[in-house]
Amino acid sequence: MLAALWTADPYLVVMLAGLGLILTILAAAALWLDVESQRPHTDIETQGDESS
Repeated sequence: MLAALWTADPYLVVMLAGLGLILTILAAAALWLDVESQRPHTDIETQGDESS
C-alpha cells in the first residue's frame, strides 16, 4: 500500500513521515518531562542550592 501511495504522490508520503517524526519527538519529550517531574529532587545539584 505504501508503494502504491509513493508512486501516486511521493510528497504526501514524505509529509506524513515528517509529521510522524515530529509527533514522536513531541511524545518522547512529554514523557521525559513527566518522568522528570515525578523524580524526587534530592540529588547533588539541589543539595548545593539548599545549603546556600
